[in-house]
Amino acid sequence: MLFSRKTQKPLREMAAEFIFQNSPDAYFVLDGGAICECNAAMEEFMGQPRDQLIGITPDRLSPERQPDGRPSSEAAVGHINDALTKGSARFEWVHQRLDGTPLPMAVTLLRADLDGRPMLICFWRDLRDTEKLRQSEKAARDQAAEVAAAESRSRLSRRRVSKAREGRSHCPPDPGGRRGLSGA
Repeated sequence: MLFSRKTQKPLREMAAEFIFQNSPDAYFVLDGGAICECNAAMEEFMGQPRDQLIGITPDRLSPERQPDGRPSSEAAVGHINDALTKGSARFEWVHQRLDGTPLPMAVTLLRADLDGRPMLICFWRDLRDTEKLRQSEKAARDQAAEVAAAESRSRLSRRRVSKAREGRSHCPPDPGGRRGLSGA
């Protein structure tokens, strides 16, 4: 058993420290609504060193509105309240670097009582590649729909031409050869 009672706490602490320091996902802690600790992945995502991130509030890390049109500030309050009351919250969110570069993320908020205070431990998993795939899939679906619509229009046009030809073949012969000529 990896975590025996005798070694459980030191191994767990070492594992937690290893994960925090080496995860490709951003980990940070919110205390009083501001970042008080973060890992190297958070620094990389934000393009800022740790000392520039400490003290920043999450509203600076989100655009004014989310892709669904909701104001980020209102939507964030709902997710934070869920995490504080239910213990955790998971959702997709578009964050942004301090320079405004969008960062689509899968977010987990986890309530933790640390030093006798409620704090939030936040995990961000990068969804940029996933978003690119989603956009490619949407473009492929849109293109397939356009092709299907064009084929449908083409079939309809061919049917009209065919019916027009059938209609001409059932007309009596025009002895003067003037069928279709006006003023004759």
